Amino acid sequence: MDDGKTQVLKPASLALQAAVRAGNINVGGGAGVDVMELSSSSLEAQDKHASLLKRVEAERRARSIVVPTNKDEVRDALRQMGQPVRLFSENLADIRERLRELLARLEIEGEDAASIFAAAQQAGHAAGGGGGAQGGGGGGAGGGGGGAGQAGGAVGSRAPPESDVYTEAPALLVAARARLLGFSLDKARARLAGVKKRRREVHDLAEAEQAAAGQAGGGAESKEDARARSLFSQVATLGASGSQLGDERPLATLRATPGCGGGSGGGLLATGSLANHVKIWDARSLEPLGVLGQGQANQGHLERITGLDWHPQAGVEGALQAGATFGGGGGGDGGDPSDGSCGEAACAGLLASASADKTAKIWRVHQAPGGGEDQASGGKAKAAAGLSAGRCVATLRGHEHRLGQVGWHPDGAHLGTASFDRSWRLWDVEAEAELLLQDGHAYEVYMLSFQKDGALVCTGDFGGVGLVWDLRCGKKVFGMTGHVKRIVCGDFSPNGFQVVTGGDDHSARVWDLRQRCCSYVVPAHASVVSSLRFDATGECLLTASFDSKLRVWSARDWSLLADLGGHEGKVMGADWGACDPRNGGRQGIFTAGFDRTLKAWEVGAGGF
Repeated sequence: MDDGKTQVLKPASLALQAAVRAGNINVGGGAGVDVMELSSSSLEAQDKHASLLKRVEAERRARSIVVPTNKDEVRDALRQMGQPVRLFSENLADIRERLRELLARLEIEGEDAASIFAAAQQAGHAAGGGGGAQGGGGGGAGGGGGGAGQAGGAVGSRAPPESDVYTEAPALLVAARARLLGFSLDKARARLAGVKKRRREVHDLAEAEQAAAGQAGGGAESKEDARARSLFSQVATLGASGSQLGDERPLATLRATPGCGGGSGGGLLATGSLANHVKIWDARSLEPLGVLGQGQANQGHLERITGLDWHPQAGVEGALQAGATFGGGGGGDGGDPSDGSCGEAACAGLLASASADKTAKIWRVHQAPGGGEDQASGGKAKAAAGLSAGRCVATLRGHEHRLGQVGWHPDGAHLGTASFDRSWRLWDVEAEAELLLQDGHAYEVYMLSFQKDGALVCTGDFGGVGLVWDLRCGKKVFGMTGHVKRIVCGDFSPNGFQVVTGGDDHSARVWDLRQRCCSYVVPAHASVVSSLRFDATGECLLTASFDSKLRVWSARDWSLLADLGGHEGKVMGADWGACDPRNGGRQGIFTAGFDRTLKAWEVGAGGF
């Protein structure tokens, strides 16, 4: 040894160290150490073992890697990594799994994807052209980073979540929000006063029962409970009472006027079909009254109808025969508003329709004078009279893709539309102006429903996500995640704090806005839930499905009250006859089917 000391090359045990010190083991300098080369078979086995370990580690990591669910983001991530977008026979799930495996392999090769993403973002900003925050970045640092840098852009979901972006509202929207605020507060005040009144009634009834506890006789029930019990007994006797061929093409949607005309009808019915027809029907006789836009140039829709909704004042006594016009009359494509007003009588006959031609239209509907029903002719006189007005008074354009559902705001002055361009819009009907373009959904938006107070609106998309928005400030207040497939229908309960959504997963989910959670899941049908509607009391929920069934559920405990079948195929739309039992009306239901038929269901016509 050069320095007179024994050089110890980190022996594995104390015994070896002792042997070295005793001189029994000779440890030479580094220059004298001979290293035996591994054989080719050993090297091959070593590489195979390392590859197997890397594969197992990659599979383990892949299970914890989050990849985008949006097909466009998946496609962009694969392109950034230099990989083919789709291999033969791959579906979207296979493509996402392949992306996950690629990202795991890149992580195994040495660098954490999250740190790479942060570095790529910083480098991209420094270079003045960094990648986007949603799975797009990674290539902004002058092309550096290679495949690992691209992986950082592909897993944008691992980056810090983006915050909501707000833009300054135009003056028209600010003024509209101020009106909506006043309207919603008045409605909420009236609703809460009714709730307090019913609570006092229940409290007084409980005190009376305690005072008479020693007397014979059963316990009394409140007026609300008595009405609900009577309503449930009526619904249990629902049965088919009429059927009519609706169109030469399958029907797609249906709405009844909110006003009650007696029997099972609400005055008028509107149906839309897979053709571009919007037809008006007499609710009592199911006789056709006319086709909107027929024989009028450039007034009707060009493609299939996707949504209908009557004005909140539609069906007001005498309004449909009043002959009043919307905004002072006008005709043609968009009308010619002159007096800038939409009084109760003028708005009572308004119907909104949405179509796959990217437009929504407002129709002025009222019956011809003297079009009353002639008993001797079996109700055909009204059909012969038809409509004295069924013209388009406004056309709303702006969406970039086909529309989904359409809905009137409870104040009757604003309209909401949902679209496959992943946005929903709020319109000023009188001015025919777009007030709000609201994005926020990652998939096509189809469902739209306004709260009865007018403060909130709920929208649902084909990704199974529902969002609740506050119209008074423009903020998203609640996100509803739980559906595993598309949301295609929904409705707010009259109680103001519950909203129910239905879709492709065959269920209806009940959301409580006070607790901000899903409070109940109704296993409603064996196929797509195509339509659902609360009745005027909020005590019953009507659901229709592609399994050819329609069912009525108690909103108190979500028990089944009625199970009805009569359509030969999918039930595309359903609505209550709009008769409020609190005013002495009888419950009824109308349905539209893929079998092209329009059907009416009345209490006392069947049983469950």
